[in-house]
This record gives sequence, C-alpha cells and structure tokens, in this order.
Amino acid sequence: MRFVTALALFAASMASTQALAQDVKTQQILMPLDVKQVSKWSTPYEYRIASFAKDESKLGGGALILLLSQDQRKAFVNFQGTTIELSSVQKNLATSCVAGETRQNVYSNGQVRLLLKLKLEPAAEGCLGNGLISVYVDKHTHRYLVKGLSAL
Repeated sequence: MRFVTALALFAASMASTQALAQDVKTQQILMPLDVKQVSKWSTPYEYRIASFAKDESKLGGGALILLLSQDQRKAFVNFQGTTIELSSVQKNLATSCVAGETRQNVYSNGQVRLLLKLKLEPAAEGCLGNGLISVYVDKHTHRYLVKGLSAL
C-alpha cells in the first residue's frame, strides 16, 4: 500500500513539475512598452505585435513591444514588467532600406538575448519591417511576429 501511495505522489509531483515547465515556456515575457519609460527617447524604430491577417495595417495591430535607437545599437523592451535596455552584439549594423532585404540584428544585456529578423520594404513613411522577434532567456525561446516602421 505504501508503494502505491508513493507512486501516486511521485506521479502527481511529476505532473505538476511538467505543468509548471509548460507555463514558463508559454508565458509571454515581452509586455507592451510604455514609451515614457524609455529614458533615451531617440528611437525612431518601432515594432508592434502582428497577426499578418489580411485586414491588418502595415504597421501591425498589436502592442508596441520593441524600440530601437537611431543607430540601432540599443533596443528597449518591457521584460516582465520592467523596461530594459539591450545592446547590439554586432559591430557593423546595416542601416539601409533595400526592398526585399532581410536584416538580422542581435541584442543582449547578459541575461536576455533578442534576435530581430526582418524583411524590409521602403515606403513613403519610412522603412517598413516585417518579421520575427525571438527572445532567449533561461534556456527558453519566446517568439513574436512583428511589423514596424523606421521614420528615417
């Protein structure tokens, strides 16, 4: 009888551990960004969550989740309720806007690593970028489809 009880407790423990791990994996870690929280407001690049639905605007329809500085060396995100600054890990960043070009930038602060992968398109408003943000933290990857614009 003790064996059956111990086995049942072990199974329940494993199930709750797996559920907790699943919650961590599916938890959204980037939250809507309040531009007032960004102390160095020189960020003409703005990216919003996108669904890529046919009726969605070319700037995305969701929350603002990423701001990039004019030289693209700094990124600002709301990470689990706190606005943080990430720095580019690349030495040479492309700043041109060529139709169909794919751009990949990587940012980090030691704890959080963010990969921004965009397909670019020149427009009257600036440079449109559509793509994916991947955030790596605590051995987990969180992905967000985004659309954005540079007013440059």
